[in-house]
Amino acid sequence: SSNADSSLVQGLELTGGADVLRINDADNVIIGTDCDGVNDGTERNIIYGELADWNSTIDINAAAATEVKGNYIGVQADGITVHSTSLPRGATAIHVTASSNVLIGYEEGTSGTCAANVQRNIIGHFYNSTFEIGVEGYGDGINIFTTTSNLRIAGNYIGLGADGTTNVGPYNGTVDDTGRGIICGTENTSGIYIGTDGDGTDDALEGNYIGNWGSAGIHIQNCGTNIRASGNTVGLTTTGVKAANRNGIVVRDDLILGWCDTTVNNTICSDNGAQSTQANVVGFSTGDGVVINSNASTPGIYGNYIGTNAAGSADYGNTGDGIDLRQQTNMTAPYHIGNSNTNQSNTIKYNDVGIRIDGAVTGSAASALEDYRVIGNTISNNDTYGIYVRLTELYGTAGPNDGTISSNTIQSNGSHGLYVEGSSPSITTNTISSNAGYGLYIFSNYQPDLGAYSNPYDALSPSNASDDAVSRPNVTTNTIQSNTSGGVYLLDANAHNGSSLLVDNTFSSNNGNPHIRRDWYGAIELLTTSSTPITSGSRTMNIAPANGTCLNTCSGSSSAAATASSAVWGKSGISYDDATTWFAVTDYVVSSTGTETNYNPYTITVSGDSTNDTGVTYSFNGSNDDTASTAGLANGITTNTWYRYQVAEIETSSDPSTPSNTSPSDDATGVSLTPTLVTSTFSDTAETHTSSTWDIFSTSALCTASGTGDVLSTTSSTNLTSYAVPSGELSTETTYYWQVTYINSFGNSSTSACTSFTTIRTLPSFSGTIADITWDEDTTANAAFDVDDYFTDAESETLTYTSDLSADEITLTLDDDGVASLA
Repeated sequence: SSNADSSLVQGLELTGGADVLRINDADNVIIGTDCDGVNDGTERNIIYGELADWNSTIDINAAAATEVKGNYIGVQADGITVHSTSLPRGATAIHVTASSNVLIGYEEGTSGTCAANVQRNIIGHFYNSTFEIGVEGYGDGINIFTTTSNLRIAGNYIGLGADGTTNVGPYNGTVDDTGRGIICGTENTSGIYIGTDGDGTDDALEGNYIGNWGSAGIHIQNCGTNIRASGNTVGLTTTGVKAANRNGIVVRDDLILGWCDTTVNNTICSDNGAQSTQANVVGFSTGDGVVINSNASTPGIYGNYIGTNAAGSADYGNTGDGIDLRQQTNMTAPYHIGNSNTNQSNTIKYNDVGIRIDGAVTGSAASALEDYRVIGNTISNNDTYGIYVRLTELYGTAGPNDGTISSNTIQSNGSHGLYVEGSSPSITTNTISSNAGYGLYIFSNYQPDLGAYSNPYDALSPSNASDDAVSRPNVTTNTIQSNTSGGVYLLDANAHNGSSLLVDNTFSSNNGNPHIRRDWYGAIELLTTSSTPITSGSRTMNIAPANGTCLNTCSGSSSAAATASSAVWGKSGISYDDATTWFAVTDYVVSSTGTETNYNPYTITVSGDSTNDTGVTYSFNGSNDDTASTAGLANGITTNTWYRYQVAEIETSSDPSTPSNTSPSDDATGVSLTPTLVTSTFSDTAETHTSSTWDIFSTSALCTASGTGDVLSTTSSTNLTSYAVPSGELSTETTYYWQVTYINSFGNSSTSACTSFTTIRTLPSFSGTIADITWDEDTTANAAFDVDDYFTDAESETLTYTSDLSADEITLTLDDDGVASLA
């Protein structure tokens, strides 16, 4: 009480009571060692007990200049055994209310006469498994309450035993509770130092080790002003072994986390301290390393090691994100993660996501998450993304203004280096390299309504396009290299400087994959010839790019939805209300050599219950530059200058029945060189016969490939079911293969199966006149003439001759060379 000013509480073992030890309106009280050099090591108190609900082991209220040093609180005399009788709801080890100039732990400048370990408080807390998780709570290590000022918490083990390794906290890494190592949770406090003050004096001795708390190691919420947490080790033992908290540090106020100088805050920062002693090491959280959300007010996260040690070599990875900046209510920008001063650079490694910035607000109304500043950090070796920014889109006509991501090294992460989803930050001067996905992946997404609602999330759908978050970041002066999948990938999005993206950045060696690639979501609407949407049946679509090279799945079969309002077609399982089930259609690619290839326009054909063999052309390029009918679905929707959800319309109709070749019959021989090809009668359910294409091939393989006839190919609107082959097209004694294609009035076609025929052989021809021959009776006219002089063969084959002379008393003899003699 007020009559107890300047009291000493030393060398006691205190148990029991609503509060075991309460300092109320008393000043200059020392609880534990007084560091006078006399018996300092034996002056600790051992304080634990059976408390009333929501009460404290030590309660400091309306006190000034109170010191709590060298005590075992919540643990027994060995410093490593937690007091194990059941604690009540919400019990707290040390509770500070409306007090000033309170010191908990090491006093700066005293290490010469009073060792830091003598002044260290060991603060433990028993896990009570009988309480309902998240409702009744397990209490806190240190709870800082209203109107407290100039409070210093330094050099303590909070949740760790006196050996620096034993778990004396309420968390075993599997069952979450509401316990926090240090919590400052009420307004009007100021001048709160958790860890070192960074003034260059004993800074290395002032950091706390904080582990084994089921909500957070440090939790700052609605606390006040001029608050910093620096030089602490959160989630690790003194030997670097896991001492997991649920979350490492939760920031819901105006907090400086890590290094600072007087340019950052001239009240609680100094220009004399080193970055190495002011850095917090935050690791092994089962949730996130650092969480920034509701009520955060211009926080600064500077010069920390999150998921690793100072050398960046140790894997202390947090199971969740290294830093999670998440939009909730009453937040005030800017949000600083790093800065241009090298002392402010955070090293963030071995987490799931390095930095997550998430504007997907839920619950009550909140403004867009804007003016985040991620500058000068090293973000590497995280399991998935280096930086993931989503749903913060706040794009203005002058350019992106969500936030700034600048001068960071983003490398060797397990997926994309930087994943931008529904956001438009300025991305400048980063080195983005050696990531397992793309260096930079830019994607548009839905935007939740800003307000109170029961179902906050729209689908990625044209039905909700008016509030979509369309990514359009400004991407300049970055070095993007050696990323496995490629440099920059844009899906349903574009950069603000899209037309100059290649020259505005430096690209190299992205695993031989493109420097830049842009795709848009596309789908198909099928119409009848009277422009009525088709809503039933089964069909296969083929989408063929102009350059003939398909990067995505360019064909797929699906059935339409049940109503015309959502009758899109495309891949199997396509849904109008989920564009991610549509085709991702490539717009253009800039290759690893810097060559740009455009894939538009695409030719779309359809087969199945109704068809379009001729096809239509459509450009999936984010622009409204294709002709569309007024029937059925919108051809596309403009969202923030980009034409998205592009639906190519295509009319379809019936196919002719497959024709058959009737004459010549298959494998016919002795066919003339000018045959008439005859086919079956035309049949079609909806269209008329407008033309036929007749093709003759030299080989069976060419015919079955259904190309253009290499011997003859002609299309006729009159020779529909028969065609007379002109003279000079065919050769004798040759096998030919042929087919016919019927084309109907819509332009669809059907082609017959290939059949063959073989042409006739050519007869030798006789030319000239054998002159009269005179010889004497009873004599022989030897070699009278040579038959070869009068007969020729078109195939240049050797001719043989026989004679048949019907003349009395004259004999004709032919030798082997065709020379005739008469007698």
